[in-house]
Amino acid sequence: MDYIYGAIWGCIYVYFLEYTGKQFFILKGLVFGAFMWLFSFGWIRALPIIKLREVISGQVLFFLLFHLIYGLALGIFTCKWGDGTLDTKR
Repeated sequence: MDYIYGAIWGCIYVYFLEYTGKQFFILKGLVFGAFMWLFSFGWIRALPIIKLREVISGQVLFFLLFHLIYGLALGIFTCKWGDGTLDTKR
């Protein structure tokens, strides 16, 4: 399930870069990773339908770090190995 979740967010990030352009892609990746963390731990965990295991407060910071690394990797890999359509902003 985590792979599907990450792939969906990766597709959303590509569309985000297509809309905003490739400038500052590292900063955009970090902000995107922080948004993913906030969305995952703030909104999804607050839903009464979702039953997830409890997370210790120290683990939350590690998950924030992991989301920032994921966003950074998204930015770098998308801009380095993208097909070139992101070079021009519409």
